Amino acid sequence: MSIELYTRTMCYIYISLFFLSALAGMIAILCSLRKKTLKYGWLIPCIMFYSFFATINTFVPSIAYDDISDPNFSRYEGWQLPNFILNDVKMLLFWLLFGALLYFLFKRKERQTSKKSGGGILLIIGAVLFVVITIFLGITYE
Repeated sequence: MSIELYTRTMCYIYISLFFLSALAGMIAILCSLRKKTLKYGWLIPCIMFYSFFATINTFVPSIAYDDISDPNFSRYEGWQLPNFILNDVKMLLFWLLFGALLYFLFKRKERQTSKKSGGGILLIIGAVLFVVITIFLGITYE
């Protein structure tokens, strides 16, 4: 698979996810007008922001990795397909962590505590450690 095909496919997936979550948001607004409560309504904007930033995070390196005149060329110079995949995985893990933090924030706001919170906190700590190790070790596939 070429880098161009991968980045184009991922951008199409992210844009489709954005429009799908926008449609889900419209449906959620209609449901809220009918006085039905939406339990995880915060998830829709979170998915929309993820898909928007993931599109930018994929599109910018795809332009800059082989264009000498691009200001970001020095940052993305020499990137291969595994670097693009690792970049997308890091972005996904960051937004999963952000979503988990929002989940626990809203769960805490409801004043409901349970034994599952301890497992969730361990999951968050594990995700943070994975992201930090991946970023600071600078795993590259060359």
